[in-house]
Amino acid sequence: MEDVILLERDKLTSGTTWHAAGLINTFGSLSSTSTSMRRYTKELYSKILPEETGMDTGFLPVGFIELA
Repeated sequence: MEDVILLERDKLTSGTTWHAAGLINTFGSLSSTSTSMRRYTKELYSKILPEETGMDTGFLPVGFIELA
């Protein structure tokens, strides 16, 4: 990878990059492609990688609530 720019508000990890670390979006578009990708990503971090590598990913499905 070359020519990557990371923009932060103050200093590295002080804002959005820290808050987004490991974030898996489980809501949004209802298209079959988006839904399949979200399901696969959750399974990848919770089951596939630990089984293939023998290492815990630290994935915690903590949930989500959105109020209108």
